[in-house]
Formats: sequence, C-alpha cells, structure tokens
Amino acid sequence: MAELTDFLPYVRRHISGPLNIMMTDALSMSAVAFCRQSLLCRREATLSPPAGEDCVLPYDAENEECVHIIRILADGRELFAGHDVEIRPGRVMHFACSPGEVSVLYAVAPKAGSRQVQDELRAWSEEVAAGALERLFMQTGVSWSDPSRAQYFSVLFSEGIRRAYRDTLATSPYSSYRNPVRRQRFY
Repeated sequence: MAELTDFLPYVRRHISGPLNIMMTDALSMSAVAFCRQSLLCRREATLSPPAGEDCVLPYDAENEECVHIIRILADGRELFAGHDVEIRPGRVMHFACSPGEVSVLYAVAPKAGSRQVQDELRAWSEEVAAGALERLFMQTGVSWSDPSRAQYFSVLFSEGIRRAYRDTLATSPYSSYRNPVRRQRFY
C-alpha cells in the first residue's frame, strides 16, 4: 500500500499555502474518486456459495472497499446480476441455485479518510494530484483560491480517469457494461 504522503510532492509543485493535512485530505478524496470512476484497482476472489444463502464478498485489506462488481464466472460461463445472481447492498450476493465454484472480479477503492491507497495509483500520481489540486483551488476564502486553475486541473483529472480506464480495459478486457443485441421481427 502506498502512503498519501508519497503524492505530496506532485501537489506542492503547483500550489503553496495549504497545510499538509489539507493536501492529504484532498488527496484521499481524489484517490477514492479516481478508483471509483476508473475501476483501476481490481481484485479477484473465488467463492463456493451455498444455494439460497447470502454470500459476502471477502476483502483482502481492511482499508479498501468494493465499489463495483465487474464480472462473475461459474464453470466458464458468465453470470449476470438480476438474472443469475442477486446483488444486495453491502456487496452481498444471493444465488438461487448453487453454481459451484464462482470467480468474482471486482473493483476496489480506498475507504474515505484512509491514509493508505492502492499501489496501482503510484503509476497515476500526477492525475491523482490533479484531482486534489482541483479541490484545493476550488476552496473559497483562502489565499490560494483560483477557479480557473481548478477548472484546468479538473480537465487533467477527468482525462486521467479516462486514460486509466482505457489502459485497464487493455490489460483486463472485462467490462461490467452489457449491451446485448436486440432481436427484432420485421414481419
């Protein structure tokens, strides 16, 4: 796990004035938003759920949370939410019938207020810092407030999220978005 203080030099490069605690809070919020939107940090878990009982998705670390279930595989075929499995709040899955061994691919993000973030974010430190800088420059009533620079860093942050999502899809081509072909009868 990477420390948020590792990202401070990227923030200090563009702003002077805020205290370290303010910058780390902004970095924490930025890292959570980056992970939630880009689905960059992915984990895989293998479960053997019993039929008719709730199955909770296990987490590897106590300072990260599951933000999105990307794919559920059982016996080489994909299971879909709402049809094959019911996903309840708190990432609890309910299988009507026992599918055997199930592989779940899910995205994680650091918990809000956490001082440690996933190691995958080290490769995207400039973009995470841009999100923090956007938040810092949008603050009102402080000497470093600058809405135009906040807009600039907002664009950098959004573009970084898009690039991270595309790079993630290039290395792990599984997407949670399903757009089936609609069959139509024309007679």
